[in-house]
Amino acid sequence: MLIASVFFTFSRQSNSICLRVKRAKSTIFLEASPLDTIADLKSKLMNILTLDYQQQLSDISLLVKKLPLQATQTTQSVVTQPPQSQYVTLEDAGIADHLGLGDDSVLYMVFWIPGETNPEDGKWETVDIPEFEPLIDVVTEPMEEDKKGKGRA
Repeated sequence: MLIASVFFTFSRQSNSICLRVKRAKSTIFLEASPLDTIADLKSKLMNILTLDYQQQLSDISLLVKKLPLQATQTTQSVVTQPPQSQYVTLEDAGIADHLGLGDDSVLYMVFWIPGETNPEDGKWETVDIPEFEPLIDVVTEPMEEDKKGKGRA
């Protein structure tokens, strides 16, 4: 009797990084080299998205969150930035390693929305990532004494 075991492992090159690219409710895990340019990352994304989107490379923009700055306290109020100014657009010529993108970095992808009369009069989508919602409701109320450990299952 011959018993064979097959193990499948995910191996990636030692010099590669894994990036998370988010858009709306979708997350794409993208393997890249630290020496890849942003244009290279966009072309890899285009290969993944060819079935869903018919966009050109220039119609995609990749953004990262700005590093959090210390809040500036004024008299009884905190100065906050508008939501869209929390992100920085990455230039196509930028190199991932030089931009500080490392393993498990998060990028945000937005598309160009062409104008109705003139496609060049369009605008970029806003970054719209919904907040995380747990699948299970967390019970915050204390158990009643008379239940004796017979709480919600």
